[in-house]
Amino acid sequence: MITIIMFTFVGCDSRRTSEDIYLYDRSLKKCIPLYGLNSNQADMFGVISANGRYIAFTSNRPGGIGKLDIYLYDLHNKEMVPVPGLNSPSNDSWPALGLDDRYIAFTSDRLGGHGNFDIYLYETGSRELVEVPGLNSSGGDAYPALDKSSQYIAFVSTRSGGAGKEDVYLYDISTQELLPLPNLNTPEFDEIVSLSEGAQYLAFQSARAGGGKYRDIFLYDRRKRSIVHLPNINSPRGDGWPSISADNRYITFFSVRSGGIGQTDIYLYDLHMKTIIDLPGLNSTKSDFSPSISGEGCLIVFSSDRPTPDTRDKAQQ
Repeated sequence: MITIIMFTFVGCDSRRTSEDIYLYDRSLKKCIPLYGLNSNQADMFGVISANGRYIAFTSNRPGGIGKLDIYLYDLHNKEMVPVPGLNSPSNDSWPALGLDDRYIAFTSDRLGGHGNFDIYLYETGSRELVEVPGLNSSGGDAYPALDKSSQYIAFVSTRSGGAGKEDVYLYDISTQELLPLPNLNTPEFDEIVSLSEGAQYLAFQSARAGGGKYRDIFLYDRRKRSIVHLPNINSPRGDGWPSISADNRYITFFSVRSGGIGQTDIYLYDLHMKTIIDLPGLNSTKSDFSPSISGEGCLIVFSSDRPTPDTRDKAQQ
């Protein structure tokens, strides 16, 4: 059974209050303000669209419809974008974006689903849910990821018939079918997945044998049907929450490895250079986690429990 939000290093529920969403600009080497986005409650699990314009995130702020709700923020206009028809009185969380704000995939335990958690797809233009027949199961289906073109949804499931305790699956929205991922899943936990454009690569975390004591980052090549060797990315202390850029160049993730600044820190791995890249001005002495990278790797959205430096960033309660 998937329980929201399950993760080895960071847990969250509707009672949390300390997290905020931050945006790091690699060219400026600093975090830039998100006026009107954060609240005095928990704002978390932010994802950035491939074009770098929109941020979708989860919050338990007052005035929502459910225990956890999904919100959409326009970075250009510095304002919230209405998403009528998306949220429910239950828990709606873990949003995913493609190129822009056209589609939002998310997890919900709302009434009428197939299992304890299901994946839903919302279209902002029609303001309606899009049918995804054949995606959900009677088990737990959660943590969706969209590719840039919004043709594919990758997700994690505890459904029967899988290889392990949690498995990664890939769904084609146009053909409405699950696609095979031979040699990806193991008998252990394979989870928290991210997609490059066209779903050529799937970055995910796993507790599989052969890795470290905790979770490690892995990359699956769908064309070659095999795991890609990633030298210099994992550590003995635990690494997770990968987000791959649409251009297949970067993977951002967070880690509790030694040598960091805070309790958990965010790192950036260059798939071409096979090395970690410095992110000056991003991490704090607190917990920085759940990163999401834009299509060309210029912007990184993440959650943090650091003190908010400017109260003007706080959304109206």
